[in-house]
Amino acid sequence: AADALAQVMNDTPRGKLKVTAPVTFGSYSLMPLITGFLRDNPQVEVDLHLTDRFVDLVEEGYDAAFRIGPLGTSGLTARPLAPYRLVACAAPAYLMARGTPQKPADLERHECLGYAFSSRPADREWVFFQGTVSYKVRVASRLLINESRALMSAALDGFGIVLGPQDFLRTALASGELLRVLPEFEAPSRSMHLVYTANRQRTAKLRCFVETVLGRFGPV
Repeated sequence: AADALAQVMNDTPRGKLKVTAPVTFGSYSLMPLITGFLRDNPQVEVDLHLTDRFVDLVEEGYDAAFRIGPLGTSGLTARPLAPYRLVACAAPAYLMARGTPQKPADLERHECLGYAFSSRPADREWVFFQGTVSYKVRVASRLLINESRALMSAALDGFGIVLGPQDFLRTALASGELLRVLPEFEAPSRSMHLVYTANRQRTAKLRCFVETVLGRFGPV
């Protein structure tokens, strides 16, 4: 009976799960998964920390982290997820005043709102795809911001073209407050992974969380 009880306790997700994720992804894409996970696992607590800085899982005691962009060599277990898709869009007022770009090279003559990272230089080169052909554009960003909501605010104000996460911009695009530009071209996407240390995978709470994440964000 004691062995059976121990097995049940080992298989039942319980305890605190400490997770970190980038701010925009965590706020607009991850939250429905987190709340659903908690509803399905009433004995689990989630401590979710949103930050765009690089987090050391071992030193800071995290169970798992979402990483967007290329992975370095870290010794962590990394599970690939679906790419983090971006779209380029602008307010109707901006497009009325400055014209609508017809090809990626046209962006060189437009105000392009830049996202500034604390850990790496701002994205000055935007890449678009049409089939297997890629188009790299060196954009000029007079306004650099390190927060997605502020970038969208500048775009909504008609100041320029923003390249941002599809999930984050979906509502503004659906309402017509922002219009997608270059729809014939595929906007760039970034690789995304869920990473964790191998020894933590033994816990039921993390195993269940990994399965939930792969079910929602796993590669197609």
